Amino acid sequence: MKAAAVLMLLLAGCPDAKVKSRSTTTNSRTLATASERSAFLCGYLVCPTMPSDAVFDIDFHDNSGFPPGPSDLDLHAVVKMTPDQTELWVRGCTQEQLEARPEWLRPLLTQRPEWAPKSAPDTYTCGFGQKRLVHVKEGLVMVQLELH
Repeated sequence: MKAAAVLMLLLAGCPDAKVKSRSTTTNSRTLATASERSAFLCGYLVCPTMPSDAVFDIDFHDNSGFPPGPSDLDLHAVVKMTPDQTELWVRGCTQEQLEARPEWLRPLLTQRPEWAPKSAPDTYTCGFGQKRLVHVKEGLVMVQLELH
């Protein structure tokens, strides 16, 4: 009887084989439409508003299996929205001096050269591992999120 109870507990702790891993290595170029890109990005990033479009690189390793461990995430994105929505993307963030044109930004902007900002960004840190560069006039938020 005790052996059966122990076996049931062990099986209950095993991950369900039908649960799909959220691990991904995805560049926005693989998605055809703006709505597909926005929806995919917001599956890996909390989006306070739905972007009108986005370009991104996401490398996510879902380590929630058995035994569970912290997941790893490298997310870089340029998110397009209306200028009035940008303030929602920095609620709860802390304004901080950050690099205005980090190296990771260049390959993303080659996908949408018309989005190249003309103004200096307002820069923020938003919780652990996240930086945001905000160009209000252009309606752009650049996001760097690295969790390891």
